[in-house]
Amino acid sequence: MSNLYTFADRKTIESEARLWLIKMDNDTPLSPQQTKALREWIGRSTAHREELLRLTKFWNSANCLIELAVPLHKPSTRTKLGRCATDWRVTFATFALLVILTVAVIFQWLLSSTSIANGIYVTAIGERQTKILADGSVMSINTDSQIQVQYEDGLRKIRVLRGEVHFDVAPDPGRPFEVYAGNGMVRAVGTSFSVHLLNQKVKVLVSEGKVDLSVTNSPTDMPALEGSGISATENKFNSKEIAFRKLESLNAGHSAIFSQKIDEIHKLDNETLKRKLLWQEGVLAFSGDSLDEIVREINRYTPMIIEIADPSLRNLKIGGRFKTSDINAIFEVLETSFGIQVSRLDDRHVRLFSTQNEQNP
Repeated sequence: MSNLYTFADRKTIESEARLWLIKMDNDTPLSPQQTKALREWIGRSTAHREELLRLTKFWNSANCLIELAVPLHKPSTRTKLGRCATDWRVTFATFALLVILTVAVIFQWLLSSTSIANGIYVTAIGERQTKILADGSVMSINTDSQIQVQYEDGLRKIRVLRGEVHFDVAPDPGRPFEVYAGNGMVRAVGTSFSVHLLNQKVKVLVSEGKVDLSVTNSPTDMPALEGSGISATENKFNSKEIAFRKLESLNAGHSAIFSQKIDEIHKLDNETLKRKLLWQEGVLAFSGDSLDEIVREINRYTPMIIEIADPSLRNLKIGGRFKTSDINAIFEVLETSFGIQVSRLDDRHVRLFSTQNEQNP
């Protein structure tokens, strides 16, 4: 293996920094994958970090500087040029304030991205969070979830107390990455996978690499979470005292559900795999799923209770893409495209009927 590394020259670093600034200035926030890539780019060298911060200082005043250097319209008198110069001076204070705020945000982001410590992270119903852990691993937490992080010298431990989380694990062969959920444990070194705790069953989906699935025959002796304010020191769990037995290794493109044994294993094509991970972007995508399955999924993202009142609708196949933040749009599609009557009993309770059925709520 070669120990030689190729370092980018100053022009290349400047060009890459400009591209990152353009992405960060976009209306759409960086995706978890882009956030991870940006952090890796910044960490390559001091030059990368300094160049990003240097360009940030001039970002907000770029348009005016361009017009001064290369006039968009040739001035016919000194008055027009003077007006541009005056406008630039008048707005300089505003630009300076924006620069200070922007640089402060960048510095805060750089600091916070590497300082996520041990503790418990909670998302409300309909909320998602992305956290960059101390080792560079990225943790995307789905709706209504509680996740405990406990990093130690020789081990990285995560406990899924409730809900669903996706991990992009930073490789570190000397510190295995272990995720505990129910009576199960998912172990990886460097890979990408999701863990969803379904009552006492654990659902795992591997998008990159490979993980090992293990279980214990006895309760895990990990304390129950009673609130979100418990510190890591008050709520540690000791996995070293628990005996686990390996059930299976799961490769990329596969999903599994297990408890004391493997209940299901599925091989997923690329499109299905991408569709099942779209929740990280705030999107639910279905392709021929039953209405029963879809309602169960939608109920995770809203405090409303959605019920299928007509049994004949349960196996109705549905397809489409929906924003998790716009449940009303899903109701509209069900009414206009699938012949389903959406009956709102109150602000928290919705029932679904077939329009071909004369039964009323």
